[in-house]
Amino acid sequence: MNLRTTSGMPNAFPQFTPKARIDSQPKTTVDEKIKKAGSNGVLIHVVLDESSSMGGVTQQTIDSFNSWLKEQKQNDGACLLTLSKFDGARVNYVHVNKDINTVEPLTTQTYRPSGSTNLLDAIGDNIVRANSYISSLKKAERPGVIVVILTDGEENTSNRYNKAAIKGLVEKPEGKDWTFLFMGANIDAFHEGSAMGFSSNNTVQYNTSNMTGSMAALSSITTRTRTAYAKGFAGDALRASASYTQAERDQSL
Repeated sequence: MNLRTTSGMPNAFPQFTPKARIDSQPKTTVDEKIKKAGSNGVLIHVVLDESSSMGGVTQQTIDSFNSWLKEQKQNDGACLLTLSKFDGARVNYVHVNKDINTVEPLTTQTYRPSGSTNLLDAIGDNIVRANSYISSLKKAERPGVIVVILTDGEENTSNRYNKAAIKGLVEKPEGKDWTFLFMGANIDAFHEGSAMGFSSNNTVQYNTSNMTGSMAALSSITTRTRTAYAKGFAGDALRASASYTQAERDQSL
């Protein structure tokens, strides 16, 4: 695999920084030309809620994410990881297109919940970033794309995207063999996920008091999806591989 990391590459989207510019009105539509995912390794974007409501499960979130990370490092095949956190007006990028084998575990210094929930801005930013990266590659070099969203609260702060814009941004990539995994707690994950364009097959209601089980289930489906990309699966075959099983749903509760 010849995936290029972002080291040495210019930032194509300098506005997407921890102090991102806030537009006066959220976008209702986004004219983004989405590129088709490939099978040359995989690019994983993890969009992690760091709002204040996650404060009660800070250590559980850290431990369970690190367990997921450890298991993914043991899988075959090249993998780049982008990890972002959202906590109000900011979308903070901890790692960007980094070889997963070199990614450091989370700690109480790198995961510190505070602020409100700018979920839509975080999702929009990550989709645009992922698309920018695979657009920079030749078709044969493009990886599979997995976007994981983990949140325990309803959107309440975004200024740059609304649900209609995110729904369009999600549905177009899904038609280009991207995989989205939406994990929601303390909300109706299926209702909220559907409003943002996520398939119910890729949505799970998780329990913040069972972060270990929830992330173990996520690791299983992540591994299965990575294998499907490696085998060249596309369309319905890929979507079937990337769907939560009932056992994984039960494990998340």
